[in-house]
Amino acid sequence: MRSLVCCAVTTFALFAPEAALAAGISARFGDTVATIGEDVVARVDVRDDNRITKRVRVELRRAGDSAWTRVDAVPPSGMSRWWVATFTSTTVWNDGGIRVAQPEQIEMRAFLYGARGGVLLVIGDIEPLTLDVLSPPEAEARDRALAVYDRGGDDDLLTLTGYVGTEGRAGSSARARLFIGVGGTVTTNVELLVYVGVGPAFAVPTILDGGGPLVLGFDAALRFFARAPHLYTWSPFIEPFATVDVRLPGVDPGGGARAGVLYRVSSEIAAELSIGGALMAFNAASDRDVELGGAGMLRLAVRFGGESEEGTEAP
Repeated sequence: MRSLVCCAVTTFALFAPEAALAAGISARFGDTVATIGEDVVARVDVRDDNRITKRVRVELRRAGDSAWTRVDAVPPSGMSRWWVATFTSTTVWNDGGIRVAQPEQIEMRAFLYGARGGVLLVIGDIEPLTLDVLSPPEAEARDRALAVYDRGGDDDLLTLTGYVGTEGRAGSSARARLFIGVGGTVTTNVELLVYVGVGPAFAVPTILDGGGPLVLGFDAALRFFARAPHLYTWSPFIEPFATVDVRLPGVDPGGGARAGVLYRVSSEIAAELSIGGALMAFNAASDRDVELGGAGMLRLAVRFGGESEEGTEAP
């Protein structure tokens, strides 16, 4: 089905065809569905490293018609590259408020404009993107088929992330520590993490005064992002975790949660700041009595990896 395939990009630039390519601009239509009686949402993926594209206009017409309907696309947010134009159902499927015979296909093209209104790029001017018009049952069957395909490809979604940072942990045997970590994506917004930290055992609480000079800390966490971190500049998150401090001798297990925000510096690097707390069982593996206590923590970290290409997902 042609609606599942991105159309070929035909490029035209102001003054010279090579101008847009020299500026590092390319664009394509994303997957678009035309269902009778529903809005038609067109997505345009614009790769513009210099950010000179200021406006995208998408045009639609019934196959064979000469007149085009024009809509300005909504600019992308965060790290996304997708501009989104919505043609309402009354605009596409009605003519002056009167429902008319529906076409078998509709056509689309898109224009990219610079700051002064000059055309930077045109998609589909010679050969527009052609979409087969689907009835609601056909569109539903298509969605079911794609859902089965997507579930079958979940294994390809796994990506790895790395972490390095510093943490202050009040009420613990090592109040200042350095840590490294590794994570793997479970879904777009969920990540499984393991951290290892080390710090000197100075100014420890009285109940921990029998430990060694160094503390090894181990955390296992499940991070939940409020929104996909590879699509947005700012991504808040919460992170429940289990933790164990090994004091040599002495073992202090516990559990808690952190809340923070991740700021993406580039497609591969992000900085994050979080604050949290944990309930600890001090002296869990010693001859001394186990005592319950609390630990508060503040951490600053740098995150590497996660997505190799900026803005690859549509909104």
